[in-house]
Amino acid sequence: MSVSIPRMIVMIAALLLTSMTACTADDGGSTGRRDSGPGGEGEGEGEPPDAGPACGGSVPAPTAPACSAAARSCLMTCMDAACDACFESETQDCFACLDQADGACGTSMGCQAQWGAYDCCYAGCADPSSMACDTMCGPMAMAFYDCLYMHPACEMAENVCFP
Repeated sequence: MSVSIPRMIVMIAALLLTSMTACTADDGGSTGRRDSGPGGEGEGEGEPPDAGPACGGSVPAPTAPACSAAARSCLMTCMDAACDACFESETQDCFACLDQADGACGTSMGCQAQWGAYDCCYAGCADPSSMACDTMCGPMAMAFYDCLYMHPACEMAENVCFP
């Protein structure tokens, strides 16, 4: 039986993804994002960096679980900020899977422009795990997730990442 993770919990996961998942610009697409690679040249204050053409593309849906059953159980019972603890023992693979699941569903449901802005902003930051990058790219992340959750099918997209 499939159980939807409430939106607030997914938003917390999204914020964690903002600073924890990795991206490579030469993989032909995004399966996550946010490594410590070089940022776009000429980044201005408050302006999203230019990450180049490798970011923001369509994303294939993940095909296998990468997160633990314990994390799923924790998410089903936690409230608000307490949910952060559910991801403490998760690997990068879990965060990449969650990010990939959201990206795949969003791009297939018409959120491609929002995904592109979100993905490319983080991919172009000099330090994607920095607070400055989170501050600059946060509005793009929120725009993507607002679009994503307009589509009920996407509310359960991350379920593939859990056993």
